[in-house]
Amino acid sequence: MNTAPSQSLINLLLESGVPSSEEAAQLATNLNGGSWVNQVLDSGKVDEQRFLGAIGKFFRVSIVSIDASCRAVSCFNITFCQSR
Repeated sequence: MNTAPSQSLINLLLESGVPSSEEAAQLATNLNGGSWVNQVLDSGKVDEQRFLGAIGKFFRVSIVSIDASCRAVSCFNITFCQSR
């Protein structure tokens, strides 16, 4: 069952660097049984820092960098880290 993605979710993806509303809608609805966040970040269409910033802005929470050596970012007590 695929439901239409919310406009807020599409806007979040557009703020994160997804080039079009159509691509954002596809990313928002094309879940392959895994984590939506992982799928979006692995798509190559989203800038990680912009994505986390957009999530923080949407939920009105601060995003704080905690480890420059691996570009880790903490959001909602979740740490995202990508090794260089």
